[in-house]
Amino acid sequence: AKRVKAEMDEVLRVKVVGSTKDGLSFSYKIHTVTNMDKYFTEPEMTTVRLYDDLQWLHYCIEQDEKSEGSIIPPLPNRPDGSTKGALARSKELMSENQVIGDDRVRRYCKAMERYLQILARHPTFRYNENFHQFLDTKDLDLIRK
Repeated sequence: AKRVKAEMDEVLRVKVVGSTKDGLSFSYKIHTVTNMDKYFTEPEMTTVRLYDDLQWLHYCIEQDEKSEGSIIPPLPNRPDGSTKGALARSKELMSENQVIGDDRVRRYCKAMERYLQILARHPTFRYNENFHQFLDTKDLDLIRK
């Protein structure tokens, strides 16, 4: 009963606060607030992630034996960053390294945010070491190798 009370007091809030298009790929700025200092280096952090990083996290959670028996939320769709796709949808050219603000990208950000919030609220996934690294580590490539 004591552990359940402690878990209820633990805060882990995740929000996707922005997106940038760089060439054909999108990067997402993820802001995390937590009091779970046992698992995170800072109470508040912001990291930048690519969709490939999200796929890595999803794979890690699927492979984690502690996830066995849990329903893992589906990954949100990968954003289409191709020039052809962008032209077909909006008929306007976008320069590289442009901050994206259109509805389509906002939907991608919201879908990613929803996915991360489901993980953050889940009684098992919120304690997954790879999830913590995804939210906390500036350079994920150092861990993914």
